[in-house]
Amino acid sequence: AREVLERAASATRAALDEAAQRGPLSPWSAQVDEVIAAESNLAVCRLPARQLREAVSGLEALVRRDPTLFLRQSVAQNLSSLYEFLPDCKQRRAVLRELVDAFQLVDIEPKSFEQPGA
Repeated sequence: AREVLERAASATRAALDEAAQRGPLSPWSAQVDEVIAAESNLAVCRLPARQLREAVSGLEALVRRDPTLFLRQSVAQNLSSLYEFLPDCKQRRAVLRELVDAFQLVDIEPKSFEQPGA
């Protein structure tokens, strides 16, 4: 499991480095999709290794870099699902919703902020 986690972390860093070297990114850039996929995969790989907080931190750091680029439906759903396992899940979901509202990210469904299974 550790080896898979290290490979996923390496892929994520490589995707971020490559995207940074190419200059400003557009929302329609393939690099944005690659970075999101890499960070999401890394978050999933961290779960069996019992690194929930690291999984959440990685996705949140990506969103903080540029919410308009990186806060997509898949990222919002992943964060919302991961938040379920944290004691402050309601507050974290509320902050995520505020971020979506503040940046007017209309592509993200309000259902993403609901408790999974509700």
